[in-house]
Amino acid sequence: MPKGVYSRSHLLISPVERFWRKIRIADDGRSCWEWAGATFVSGGYGAINVHGVPERTHRFAFELAFGPIPRGYCVCHKCDNPLCVRPSHLFLGTIEDNNHDCDEKGRRPSGEGHCCARLTKGAVRDIRVNYKRRIVTQAHFATKYGVDRMTVADVINGKTWKGIS
Repeated sequence: MPKGVYSRSHLLISPVERFWRKIRIADDGRSCWEWAGATFVSGGYGAINVHGVPERTHRFAFELAFGPIPRGYCVCHKCDNPLCVRPSHLFLGTIEDNNHDCDEKGRRPSGEGHCCARLTKGAVRDIRVNYKRRIVTQAHFATKYGVDRMTVADVINGKTWKGIS
């Protein structure tokens, strides 16, 4: 921790008290309770220091409301708001459950929106159309688009880029 960032007085306040001081609660009975403190850079989830260990605030909130989180489980958001800590908006699930929830709600980036994508929709169409016509080889497309030949094979066989024809 950089010198001077926190005063020593924060050590005298329990993590639970520090947690509740940073929550914005809407009083309509159904809105998110949003964390107004520090966040993790990745994902935008709230962050709180609990006895020297950074923890995600939605997990902290879940444990306050329901008790310990079983090993191997995620705390997922019904509301899809990473800053929300309202217990009724949180539920337990496996990593598989969380991934399925992401897919169901269309939150997982795919295609050109994925951070690692090297192909575009146009490139996928080019590969599929011209490979079917046997104009060029998979190796040609791999070189042309700067990807591995297996990437081209997965595009051709419909394993990836499923929504593009």
